[in-house]
Amino acid sequence: MNLTREYLKSVLSYDDGSLFWKNPQSNRVKAGERAGTYVKTIGYRRVYVKGVPYLEHRLIYMYHHGYLPTYLDHIDMNKLNNRIDNLRETNHSLNGHNQNYSNVFWDTSSWRSRFRAAPGVNVSKRFKTREDAVVWRNEIVNEWFGSYKPIVGGSCD
Repeated sequence: MNLTREYLKSVLSYDDGSLFWKNPQSNRVKAGERAGTYVKTIGYRRVYVKGVPYLEHRLIYMYHHGYLPTYLDHIDMNKLNNRIDNLRETNHSLNGHNQNYSNVFWDTSSWRSRFRAAPGVNVSKRFKTREDAVVWRNEIVNEWFGSYKPIVGGSCD
């Protein structure tokens, strides 16, 4: 089955980042119930439409924009915040920069900030304070990506 926006809107409704069944496809589900289930192993909600599994945020994007992008990003990095204003189409490289990984960390005797600008292009610098390292990393990300603005906070965990 080729999923269309029209079909999606005929069976589901959207409200504040969630999908709800208008016309359930199973006797176990009632109209008005939240669609899908949370899948702990991947951290996303999954919804089956005509027996095919989809991630809820991808269906929400299609519901609003009419197509499924190859790469989709949660701006605030919260996999369960599926509000349409928190979803943006991206590409593989940019999507990888909006991850909460340790990009600012304590390294031997100083704070170190690192940034992978592009394949084979790594930028790294040391600082006396964590705050300076985070500020520098945000500035360098803005130089490389401008208006895309991946979220960077410099997790030390």
